Amino acid sequence: MRASTIFALTLAILLGLGVAVAAKLTGYFTTPSVAVEKRVDVQVLVASRNLFAGDLIDTNGVRIRNLQANELEHYQKYKDQYLPAVVSAAFLRVPNKNIEADKIILRGDLEEMAKPKALNTRLLPDMRAVNLSLTKDQSAGGLIQVGEWVDVMFTSKVDGPGGSLTKTANLVPRVRVIAKRNTLWPVFAPLPDKKPVEFTLEVNAYRQALVEFARTKGDISLALLPSNEQKKLEERRHDAIKQVAFVPPPRHFMDPSMDEATDEDERIVAVQSGKLSVSESDLVRVFGLKKSTTEPPSSITEVQRVVGLKMHTPARFDHKSNPIMSGPIGFQSNPNAHLGGNGGNAQLNSARPASSLSEFQFSPACKTCGQNKR
Repeated sequence: MRASTIFALTLAILLGLGVAVAAKLTGYFTTPSVAVEKRVDVQVLVASRNLFAGDLIDTNGVRIRNLQANELEHYQKYKDQYLPAVVSAAFLRVPNKNIEADKIILRGDLEEMAKPKALNTRLLPDMRAVNLSLTKDQSAGGLIQVGEWVDVMFTSKVDGPGGSLTKTANLVPRVRVIAKRNTLWPVFAPLPDKKPVEFTLEVNAYRQALVEFARTKGDISLALLPSNEQKKLEERRHDAIKQVAFVPPPRHFMDPSMDEATDEDERIVAVQSGKLSVSESDLVRVFGLKKSTTEPPSSITEVQRVVGLKMHTPARFDHKSNPIMSGPIGFQSNPNAHLGGNGGNAQLNSARPASSLSEFQFSPACKTCGQNKR
Protein backbone atom coordinates (compact mmCIF):
# COMPACT_ATOMS: atom_id res chain seq x y z
CA MET A 1 0.00 0.00 0.00
CA ARG A 2 1.33 3.31 -0.93
CA ALA A 3 2.11 5.97 1.65
CA SER A 4 -0.44 8.39 0.23
CA THR A 5 -3.24 5.86 0.74
CA ILE A 6 -2.24 5.20 4.33
CA PHE A 7 -2.09 8.91 5.00
CA ALA A 8 -5.59 9.39 3.55
CA LEU A 9 -7.05 6.59 5.67
CA THR A 10 -5.40 7.91 8.81
CA LEU A 11 -6.73 11.38 8.13
CA ALA A 12 -10.22 10.04 7.50
CA ILE A 13 -10.16 8.08 10.76
CA LEU A 14 -9.00 11.11 12.72
CA LEU A 15 -11.64 13.29 11.14
CA GLY A 16 -14.33 10.69 11.95
CA LEU A 17 -13.22 10.48 15.57
CA GLY A 18 -13.23 14.23 15.81
CA VAL A 19 -16.74 14.48 14.42
CA ALA A 20 -17.95 11.75 16.79
CA VAL A 21 -16.41 13.46 19.82
CA ALA A 22 -17.87 16.81 18.76
CA ALA A 23 -21.32 15.26 18.25
CA LYS A 24 -21.22 13.62 21.65
CA LEU A 25 -20.15 16.81 23.35
CA THR A 26 -22.97 18.71 21.72
CA GLY A 27 -25.51 16.06 22.82
CA TYR A 28 -26.32 14.84 19.35
CA PHE A 29 -26.46 11.18 20.45
CA THR A 30 -28.36 11.93 23.73
CA THR A 31 -32.17 11.33 23.76
CA PRO A 32 -33.93 14.50 25.03
CA SER A 33 -35.68 13.95 28.41
CA VAL A 34 -39.43 14.64 28.57
CA ALA A 35 -40.43 16.83 31.52
CA VAL A 36 -43.02 14.99 33.70
CA GLU A 37 -45.65 17.35 35.07
CA LYS A 38 -46.37 16.77 38.73
CA ARG A 39 -50.07 15.97 39.31
CA VAL A 40 -51.85 18.12 41.83
CA ASP A 41 -54.75 16.36 43.71
CA VAL A 42 -57.99 18.40 43.69
CA GLN A 43 -60.20 18.10 46.76
CA VAL A 44 -63.97 18.40 46.53
CA LEU A 45 -66.92 18.47 48.92
CA VAL A 46 -69.17 15.39 48.77
CA ALA A 47 -72.12 13.95 50.72
CA SER A 48 -71.06 11.54 53.44
CA ARG A 49 -74.57 10.02 53.52
CA ASN A 50 -77.78 10.32 51.54
CA LEU A 51 -79.09 13.88 51.72
CA PHE A 52 -82.77 14.54 51.07
CA ALA A 53 -84.33 17.61 49.54
CA GLY A 54 -85.61 20.10 52.08
CA ASP A 55 -83.53 18.81 55.03
CA LEU A 56 -80.89 20.90 56.71
CA ILE A 57 -77.28 19.76 56.14
CA ASP A 58 -75.11 19.46 59.24
CA THR A 59 -71.37 18.93 59.49
CA ASN A 60 -71.87 15.14 59.70
CA GLY A 61 -73.59 15.09 56.31
CA VAL A 62 -70.54 16.10 54.23
CA ARG A 63 -66.87 15.19 53.88
CA ILE A 64 -63.80 16.00 51.75
CA ARG A 65 -62.24 13.64 49.19
CA ASN A 66 -59.95 13.82 46.12
CA LEU A 67 -61.37 14.38 42.69
CA GLN A 68 -61.61 11.15 40.70
CA ALA A 69 -60.29 10.73 37.16
CA ASN A 70 -63.75 10.41 35.62
CA GLU A 71 -64.79 13.68 37.30
CA LEU A 72 -61.88 15.77 36.03
CA GLU A 73 -63.51 16.81 32.77
CA HIS A 74 -66.64 18.08 34.54
CA TYR A 75 -64.53 19.90 37.13
CA GLN A 76 -62.53 21.72 34.44
CA LYS A 77 -65.70 22.73 32.61
CA TYR A 78 -67.85 23.77 35.60
CA LYS A 79 -65.25 24.73 38.18
CA ASP A 80 -67.27 27.75 39.35
CA GLN A 81 -70.13 25.44 40.44
CA TYR A 82 -67.96 23.62 42.98
CA LEU A 83 -68.11 24.63 46.64
CA PRO A 84 -64.93 25.32 48.60
CA ALA A 85 -63.39 22.09 49.88
CA VAL A 86 -64.24 22.78 53.53
CA VAL A 87 -66.93 21.04 55.56
CA SER A 88 -68.42 24.29 56.84
CA ALA A 89 -69.22 25.38 53.26
CA ALA A 90 -72.38 23.22 53.30
CA PHE A 91 -73.30 23.83 56.95
CA LEU A 92 -76.85 25.23 57.40
CA ARG A 93 -77.59 24.78 53.70
CA VAL A 94 -80.69 23.02 52.36
CA PRO A 95 -80.61 20.73 49.26
CA ASN A 96 -83.19 21.37 46.55
CA LYS A 97 -82.94 17.74 45.38
CA ASN A 98 -81.82 14.38 46.72
CA ILE A 99 -78.05 13.85 46.78
CA GLU A 100 -76.62 10.33 47.01
CA ALA A 101 -73.76 9.50 49.32
CA ASP A 102 -70.26 10.24 47.92
CA LYS A 103 -71.69 12.52 45.22
CA ILE A 104 -70.16 15.96 44.72
CA ILE A 105 -72.28 18.80 46.13
CA LEU A 106 -72.62 21.64 43.61
CA ARG A 107 -73.97 25.13 44.19
CA GLY A 108 -76.97 24.35 42.00
CA ASP A 109 -77.92 21.45 44.27
CA LEU A 110 -78.66 23.81 47.18
CA GLU A 111 -81.33 26.36 47.98
CA GLU A 112 -80.27 29.98 48.03
CA MET A 113 -78.24 30.70 51.14
CA ALA A 114 -80.46 32.58 53.58
CA LYS A 115 -81.67 32.48 57.16
CA PRO A 116 -85.10 30.92 57.77
CA LYS A 117 -88.03 33.32 57.80
CA ALA A 118 -89.29 34.63 61.12
CA LEU A 119 -92.02 32.70 62.94
CA ASN A 120 -94.64 35.41 62.41
CA THR A 121 -94.39 34.95 58.64
CA ARG A 122 -95.68 31.39 59.07
CA LEU A 123 -98.86 32.61 60.77
CA LEU A 124 -102.08 33.67 59.12
CA PRO A 125 -103.21 37.19 60.04
CA ASP A 126 -104.78 37.45 63.50
CA MET A 127 -103.37 34.06 64.55
CA ARG A 128 -101.02 33.20 67.42
CA ALA A 129 -98.23 30.69 68.05
CA VAL A 130 -98.41 28.40 71.07
CA ASN A 131 -95.63 26.03 72.14
CA LEU A 132 -96.17 22.56 73.59
CA SER A 133 -93.44 20.38 75.09
CA LEU A 134 -94.71 16.82 74.91
CA THR A 135 -93.37 13.33 75.35
CA LYS A 136 -93.28 10.93 72.43
CA ASP A 137 -96.31 9.09 73.85
CA GLN A 138 -98.25 12.36 73.70
CA SER A 139 -97.29 13.24 70.12
CA ALA A 140 -97.56 10.09 67.98
CA GLY A 141 -94.03 9.02 68.86
CA GLY A 142 -92.74 12.53 68.16
CA LEU A 143 -93.08 11.82 64.42
CA ILE A 144 -95.50 14.68 63.66
CA GLN A 145 -93.84 16.99 61.15
CA VAL A 146 -94.01 20.69 60.35
CA GLY A 147 -96.95 21.41 58.05
CA GLU A 148 -99.16 18.62 59.39
CA TRP A 149 -102.55 19.19 61.05
CA VAL A 150 -103.49 17.92 64.49
CA ASP A 151 -106.18 18.00 67.17
CA VAL A 152 -105.03 19.15 70.60
CA MET A 153 -106.49 16.69 73.08
CA PHE A 154 -106.94 17.41 76.79
CA THR A 155 -107.26 14.83 79.60
CA SER A 156 -108.25 15.85 83.11
CA LYS A 157 -109.79 14.45 86.28
CA VAL A 158 -113.20 16.08 86.68
CA ASP A 159 -114.68 16.33 90.17
CA GLY A 160 -118.41 17.06 90.00
CA PRO A 161 -121.71 16.36 91.71
CA GLY A 162 -121.61 12.81 90.40
CA GLY A 163 -118.11 12.10 91.73
CA SER A 164 -114.69 12.01 90.08
CA LEU A 165 -114.14 10.85 86.52
CA THR A 166 -111.20 11.16 84.12
CA LYS A 167 -112.25 12.63 80.77
CA THR A 168 -110.60 13.50 77.45
CA ALA A 169 -111.88 16.20 75.10
CA ASN A 170 -110.78 17.97 71.94
CA LEU A 171 -109.37 21.21 73.31
CA VAL A 172 -108.27 22.81 70.01
CA PRO A 173 -109.56 21.15 66.83
CA ARG A 174 -107.74 21.30 63.49
CA VAL A 175 -104.58 23.31 63.98
CA ARG A 176 -101.35 23.34 61.96
CA VAL A 177 -97.81 22.61 63.17
CA ILE A 178 -95.61 25.53 62.09
CA ALA A 179 -92.33 24.65 63.89
CA LYS A 180 -90.67 21.78 65.73
CA ARG A 181 -87.72 21.30 68.11
CA ASN A 182 -87.80 25.02 68.99
CA THR A 183 -85.98 25.87 65.77
CA LEU A 184 -86.92 27.46 62.46
CA TRP A 185 -84.48 25.26 60.49
CA PRO A 186 -85.84 22.07 58.80
CA VAL A 187 -83.87 19.60 60.93
CA PHE A 188 -83.99 15.90 60.03
CA ALA A 189 -82.41 13.89 62.84
CA PRO A 190 -83.37 11.20 65.38
CA LEU A 191 -85.23 12.38 68.46
CA PRO A 192 -83.44 11.93 71.80
CA ASP A 193 -84.85 9.23 74.07
CA LYS A 194 -86.72 10.11 77.26
CA LYS A 195 -86.80 13.80 76.40
CA PRO A 196 -89.79 15.95 75.42
CA VAL A 197 -90.36 17.12 71.87
CA GLU A 198 -91.31 20.77 71.25
CA PHE A 199 -94.11 21.63 68.84
CA THR A 200 -95.31 25.12 67.85
CA LEU A 201 -98.93 25.36 66.69
CA GLU A 202 -100.94 28.02 64.86
CA VAL A 203 -104.03 28.88 66.93
CA ASN A 204 -106.32 31.86 67.46
CA ALA A 205 -106.13 34.16 70.49
CA TYR A 206 -108.92 32.42 72.42
CA ARG A 207 -107.52 28.91 71.91
CA GLN A 208 -104.08 30.11 72.95
CA ALA A 209 -105.50 31.38 76.24
CA LEU A 210 -107.42 28.12 76.64
CA VAL A 211 -104.25 26.05 76.16
CA GLU A 212 -102.33 28.15 78.66
CA PHE A 213 -105.10 27.72 81.22
CA ALA A 214 -105.42 23.98 80.61
CA ARG A 215 -101.70 23.29 81.15
CA THR A 216 -102.13 23.17 84.92
CA LYS A 217 -105.46 21.34 84.82
CA GLY A 218 -104.46 18.15 83.05
CA ASP A 219 -102.43 16.56 80.28
CA ILE A 220 -102.24 17.74 76.67
CA SER A 221 -101.51 15.51 73.67
CA LEU A 222 -101.57 15.77 69.87
CA ALA A 223 -103.68 13.56 67.60
CA LEU A 224 -102.65 13.51 63.93
CA LEU A 225 -105.48 14.02 61.44
CA PRO A 226 -105.99 11.59 58.50
CA SER A 227 -104.41 12.37 55.14
CA ASN A 228 -107.65 13.20 53.32
CA GLU A 229 -108.57 15.77 55.95
CA GLN A 230 -105.03 17.14 55.99
CA LYS A 231 -105.19 17.77 52.25
CA LYS A 232 -108.50 19.64 52.48
CA LEU A 233 -107.31 21.82 55.36
CA GLU A 234 -104.06 22.66 53.59
CA GLU A 235 -105.98 23.70 50.49
CA ARG A 236 -108.31 25.90 52.56
CA ARG A 237 -105.33 27.54 54.23
CA HIS A 238 -103.57 28.06 50.90
CA ASP A 239 -106.68 29.72 49.46
CA ALA A 240 -106.91 31.93 52.54
CA ILE A 241 -103.33 33.12 52.00
CA LYS A 242 -104.02 34.03 48.37
CA GLN A 243 -107.25 35.89 49.17
CA VAL A 244 -106.10 37.52 52.39
CA ALA A 245 -106.13 40.97 50.77
CA PHE A 246 -109.76 40.63 49.68
CA VAL A 247 -111.62 38.77 52.43
CA PRO A 248 -111.17 38.51 56.20
CA PRO A 249 -108.77 35.63 56.94
CA PRO A 250 -110.15 32.64 58.86
CA ARG A 251 -109.51 32.50 62.60
CA HIS A 252 -110.15 28.78 62.87
CA PHE A 253 -110.61 25.76 60.61
CA MET A 254 -113.26 23.94 62.62
CA ASP A 255 -116.20 22.34 60.88
CA PRO A 256 -119.12 24.80 61.10
CA SER A 257 -121.33 21.94 62.30
CA MET A 258 -119.16 21.44 65.39
CA ASP A 259 -120.56 22.85 68.63
CA GLU A 260 -117.21 24.46 69.40
CA ALA A 261 -117.39 26.48 66.16
CA THR A 262 -120.46 28.33 67.42
CA ASP A 263 -119.63 31.81 68.73
CA GLU A 264 -115.89 31.13 68.25
CA ASP A 265 -115.31 34.49 66.54
CA GLU A 266 -117.04 36.31 69.39
CA ARG A 267 -114.83 34.57 71.95
CA ILE A 268 -111.72 35.51 69.98
CA VAL A 269 -112.68 39.19 69.85
CA ALA A 270 -113.58 39.17 73.56
CA VAL A 271 -110.17 37.75 74.53
CA GLN A 272 -108.30 40.19 72.29
CA SER A 273 -110.17 43.14 73.79
CA GLY A 274 -109.65 41.93 77.36
CA LYS A 275 -113.37 41.38 77.99
CA LEU A 276 -113.09 37.62 78.43
CA SER A 277 -110.84 35.56 80.68
CA VAL A 278 -110.62 31.80 80.38
CA SER A 279 -111.80 29.80 83.40
CA GLU A 280 -113.29 26.45 84.42
CA SER A 281 -116.51 27.39 82.65
CA ASP A 282 -114.68 27.10 79.30
CA LEU A 283 -113.54 23.59 80.20
CA VAL A 284 -117.10 22.74 81.24
CA ARG A 285 -118.22 23.70 77.73
CA VAL A 286 -115.36 21.83 76.05
CA PHE A 287 -116.12 18.63 77.98
CA GLY A 288 -119.86 19.05 77.41
CA LEU A 289 -120.65 18.87 81.13
CA LYS A 290 -124.14 19.75 82.33
CA LYS A 291 -124.59 21.78 85.46
CA SER A 292 -127.10 20.77 88.10
CA THR A 293 -130.29 22.77 88.62
CA THR A 294 -129.37 23.66 92.19
CA GLU A 295 -127.72 27.03 92.63
CA PRO A 296 -124.11 26.73 93.81
CA PRO A 297 -123.15 28.34 97.11
CA SER A 298 -122.55 32.06 96.80
CA SER A 299 -119.10 33.48 97.44
CA ILE A 300 -118.32 35.09 100.79
CA THR A 301 -116.06 38.11 101.24
CA GLU A 302 -114.11 38.74 104.43
CA VAL A 303 -112.70 42.13 105.48
CA GLN A 304 -110.09 42.20 108.23
CA ARG A 305 -110.84 44.84 110.88
CA VAL A 306 -108.06 46.53 112.89
CA VAL A 307 -108.15 48.96 115.81
CA GLY A 308 -104.74 50.38 116.63
CA LEU A 309 -102.35 47.45 116.71
CA LYS A 310 -104.96 44.88 117.59
CA MET A 311 -107.20 43.00 115.21
CA HIS A 312 -110.95 42.34 115.40
CA THR A 313 -112.57 39.27 113.99
CA PRO A 314 -113.16 39.68 110.21
CA ALA A 315 -116.40 41.13 108.91
CA ARG A 316 -118.16 38.79 106.48
CA PHE A 317 -120.45 39.71 103.60
CA ASP A 318 -122.42 37.65 101.07
CA HIS A 319 -122.39 38.18 97.31
CA LYS A 320 -124.92 41.03 97.69
CA SER A 321 -122.75 42.84 100.29
CA ASN A 322 -125.12 41.92 103.10
CA PRO A 323 -123.28 41.43 106.43
CA ILE A 324 -123.10 37.94 107.88
CA MET A 325 -122.92 37.68 111.65
CA SER A 326 -120.28 35.21 112.80
CA GLY A 327 -120.17 35.65 116.56
CA PRO A 328 -119.49 38.49 119.00
CA ILE A 329 -117.03 41.19 118.09
CA GLY A 330 -113.82 40.93 120.04
CA PHE A 331 -110.06 41.11 119.82
CA GLN A 332 -107.87 38.32 118.59
CA SER A 333 -105.66 36.75 121.16
CA ASN A 334 -102.53 36.77 118.99
CA PRO A 335 -100.11 39.15 120.75
CA ASN A 336 -97.79 39.25 117.71
CA ALA A 337 -100.46 40.23 115.20
CA HIS A 338 -99.01 43.73 114.90
CA LEU A 339 -95.62 42.35 113.86
CA GLY A 340 -96.81 41.23 110.40
CA GLY A 341 -96.77 37.74 108.91
CA ASN A 342 -100.09 35.93 108.95
CA GLY A 343 -102.58 38.48 110.18
CA GLY A 344 -100.05 41.34 110.37
CA ASN A 345 -100.02 44.78 108.77
CA ALA A 346 -99.72 43.28 105.29
CA GLN A 347 -103.42 42.28 105.56
CA LEU A 348 -104.77 45.55 106.93
CA ASN A 349 -107.94 46.78 105.23
CA SER A 350 -107.71 44.04 102.60
CA ALA A 351 -110.76 42.35 101.18
CA ARG A 352 -110.18 38.66 100.49
CA PRO A 353 -112.97 36.75 98.79
CA ALA A 354 -113.33 33.19 99.95
CA SER A 355 -112.62 30.59 97.28
CA SER A 356 -115.47 30.34 94.87
CA LEU A 357 -116.93 26.86 95.01
CA SER A 358 -117.33 25.75 91.40
CA GLU A 359 -119.60 22.84 90.61
CA PHE A 360 -116.81 21.20 88.61
CA GLN A 361 -113.11 21.05 89.50
CA PHE A 362 -110.38 20.04 87.04
CA SER A 363 -107.00 18.58 87.99
CA PRO A 364 -104.34 16.33 86.43
CA ALA A 365 -105.39 12.69 86.33
CA CYS A 366 -102.14 11.71 88.08
CA LYS A 367 -101.35 13.82 91.14
CA THR A 368 -97.64 13.00 90.97
CA CYS A 369 -97.47 13.92 87.28
CA GLY A 370 -99.28 17.15 87.96
CA GLN A 371 -96.86 18.12 90.70
CA ASN A 372 -93.85 17.35 88.54
CA LYS A 373 -95.40 19.22 85.62
CA ARG A 374 -95.98 22.32 87.68
